[in-house]
Amino acid sequence: RRRGFGVALVGYTNVGKSSLLNALTGADAFVADALFATLDSTTRRLDLDGSEPVLVTDTVGFVRKLPHHLVESFKATLAEVSEADLVLHVVDLASRSWERQALAVAEVLGELDVDPERSLRVFNKLDALGEREAEVAGLRARWPEAVFVSATTGAGLESLREAIRARRQAAFAETILFLPAGSESLTAMLYGEGEVHEVHYAPEGSYYRLRLPESTRARALARGAEERRELLETWESLGESAS
Repeated sequence: RRRGFGVALVGYTNVGKSSLLNALTGADAFVADALFATLDSTTRRLDLDGSEPVLVTDTVGFVRKLPHHLVESFKATLAEVSEADLVLHVVDLASRSWERQALAVAEVLGELDVDPERSLRVFNKLDALGEREAEVAGLRARWPEAVFVSATTGAGLESLREAIRARRQAAFAETILFLPAGSESLTAMLYGEGEVHEVHYAPEGSYYRLRLPESTRARALARGAEERRELLETWESLGESAS
């Protein structure tokens, strides 16, 4: 399982997800101008100005009729998408069929119950439009929340990083979790995936004031942690704590 804020790159096959992953993270994921060039999910680290790292995962490209021998790889992709804290829906502006392709991907995301608030559309290959500024302006007006980039030239990448940074900050909710004594593995998960600010130790266990992704919070509660958000207002009353 990933550690920290997880971002999944999704899109129709051959839209440039691997190139975008490389451009964003400086990684060296395999890139090929071919269908199903990425058959397994690939995860790379994205550092944003010294904050906790973001883990970006490339996934198998979506298609309307998936070849039978790729079904298992596609299932793994669906799992990555379902667990992601942010889904980047990458669209290929160089394709004449990009609207049909984007619709096919949106349908799958809908079937996975991906909350639109957890998804961000990214128009890639902006360089393919060349000097067609009016067309670009029309697309920006139509999708004001989208980000327009070129993995090839680097245009728009800083805007995409800023959008990821903002989504990550919004997704990391502050709360207090109580962990019973002897919860070492759960403690490690909180430190590995969240931002622990203070800890109050008590005979019965420990109270953690922290920020963490919703996905981590849900798994922590499922594994025995107790949420005590009401203590945010009275944290000091618990006594001396450790940073």
